[in-house]
Amino acid sequence: MYGWFGSKEGLFEAVFAQQVDGIVDAVPFTPYDLPGYAVAKYEAIGQAQREGRIVDSIRPDEVYALIIAIAGTWSPVSGTFTASQEDSEPDHDRRRAALREVIERALMP
Repeated sequence: MYGWFGSKEGLFEAVFAQQVDGIVDAVPFTPYDLPGYAVAKYEAIGQAQREGRIVDSIRPDEVYALIIAIAGTWSPVSGTFTASQEDSEPDHDRRRAALREVIERALMP
């Protein structure tokens, strides 16, 4: 199996990405119906919790809020540090890996 993914971490990243993509793809973003988007995202998180893919000890709206807050860590509205497009690709890769690890450890069973 590691021949396909390179390592245990590679396998984990592939499975995790598939799970996250499934949640994201289940509710395509549309700026034309933000209330509908928010409700659908909330329902998708609840479904993932019922399926055991996301911890169910945290309410779906709180899961969504945590994901948005953590993902915004390096955004222009961040109170600590703002990333820019001029930052090196290794910096962006490191941040992506950190976000993935934190979300996985906090919200995945």
